[in-house]
Amino acid sequence: MKRFIWILFTVCLLLSGCGNAEETDTLEDTMAVSAVPAEEEKDPLVYVSLGDSIARGYGLSDLTEERFSTIAAQYWKDENTEVYNYGVDGQTSSELLAMLQDGYADKLAEADVVSVSIGANNILQHAWQFLYDYYVYLYSEPPQFTDEEIAVRFREFTAGADEGCVILEQDMPVLLETIRNINPDCQILFLTLYNPYEAVNTEMIISGLPVQLAALSDTYVTKINACIREWTALDDNTAIVDVYAAFAGRGRELLYAYSPEGQDPADMDMNHMDPHPNAKGHKVIGALVGQAYSDP
Repeated sequence: MKRFIWILFTVCLLLSGCGNAEETDTLEDTMAVSAVPAEEEKDPLVYVSLGDSIARGYGLSDLTEERFSTIAAQYWKDENTEVYNYGVDGQTSSELLAMLQDGYADKLAEADVVSVSIGANNILQHAWQFLYDYYVYLYSEPPQFTDEEIAVRFREFTAGADEGCVILEQDMPVLLETIRNINPDCQILFLTLYNPYEAVNTEMIISGLPVQLAALSDTYVTKINACIREWTALDDNTAIVDVYAAFAGRGRELLYAYSPEGQDPADMDMNHMDPHPNAKGHKVIGALVGQAYSDP
């Protein structure tokens, strides 16, 4: 049974785009929201959503209707709004930068408001392999990893995650400069990361010492958010959308990842490890984005 669960989890991770971000069919999903009679229409408000699987709406039943960019546009009901979503599953900061430099987000130059959700995959792309190895370590028969081998894999994960933070630090000024070169006047709304495993109580034993998955995740989220805040503060027309604060203490309510009641902390339940926000989580993010935009 656990092998079947793990197969499902592996498929989920592959679909969530932990590797290649070249999914051209996911780019530029467009929606128009009009609240003005045709004869009185003014120039539309153009909203561009950039980023990873959160921006794209991974895991939602009705992706185009439930994701946060659609919800945010509803807060601008007095505007004739066009929404262009360029979210790509698994996208890292470097991949987003390359996409913009290649001119892939073709509506960016016309945008009045741009939201950016990026940085999580700089860490998660390294986390998946370790989580897989740790799961095998717990449940495989015969055992496939020794205690020492799993400790080595944990060090490899943390080294990769630390490097992901360094890469984001390098990408952030170039990313913001690239957006500004394409569109000097748009308002940029930059989302902070939430802790995807806040509601997961798994306790891993590494070199004989307990490591709480939720606390470990929060450590890296805090590093990423500090980097985001540092660089966005330098741009006068950029605002922080504090998703981290809005999700704090609400992981079981807003995320797919949570530990069922009564689960032993020594266990890993792969049915509840999806780090994405659910439909209610997207409503919260959409409200934050919608309220953050200030029409000049």
